[in-house]
Amino acid sequence: MKNRKQWVWLCGALLFVVMIGGAFFVKNRNADNTLDWLKGTWVEKNGGISQKEEVLKISDVKRDTLTFKRNDEKTVSLVLQKPAGDNETLELKDSSGTKYYFEKISNDRMRYHMEAKAGLLGLTEATEYVKAK
Repeated sequence: MKNRKQWVWLCGALLFVVMIGGAFFVKNRNADNTLDWLKGTWVEKNGGISQKEEVLKISDVKRDTLTFKRNDEKTVSLVLQKPAGDNETLELKDSSGTKYYFEKISNDRMRYHMEAKAGLLGLTEATEYVKAK
């Protein structure tokens, strides 16, 4: 009889662990992608210093990577370095080490700037962009 009680308790504990693990998996699988709001075409709000409208195209958004193209420059793949915190700023980095910062103002407004990789000088001024309709 004692063996049977132990067996029931063991099965119950195992079932509990499986249920908790399954709930954790479903929660993480369905979690909001922190980069989803970035996907699309963004246009510089005030035309910038050169008065030429700068366009950012962000596509292939996954959990921690995205594809980024600025104007007619080459397309680069960016990897999330620092997820959004209270201030909703994302830090992403390309393969050369250049850092890209996206600060969410709303789902259709953001500030963007980039910082040159280590060893190079360069930091762009944060510029506001609006999502193209």
